[in-house]
Amino acid sequence: MQNSLNQLEQLEALLEREHVWPGEYRFKFIVKRADLEYATSILGQEGLSIRESESGKYVSLTIIKVMQSSKDVIAVYKKASVIPGLIAL
Repeated sequence: MQNSLNQLEQLEALLEREHVWPGEYRFKFIVKRADLEYATSILGQEGLSIRESESGKYVSLTIIKVMQSSKDVIAVYKKASVIPGLIAL
């Protein structure tokens, strides 16, 4: 858990340096197809596009949202972290 917290802190610092707020941010996640409904219940449908893997076992979620700050972006990543097997890109 400590390692992922450090990564989020590093991401937040990078976003502060490199991004203009408020601004559009693109989230990309990969989840198991079986967890799609759970993932969308947590992440919402706004700005969401879904693409299935060739095998149909996984889905790629792209979510484009206008975020107010880097802290808001980090909050979404923390919220998403409860999704089983989530891969954040």
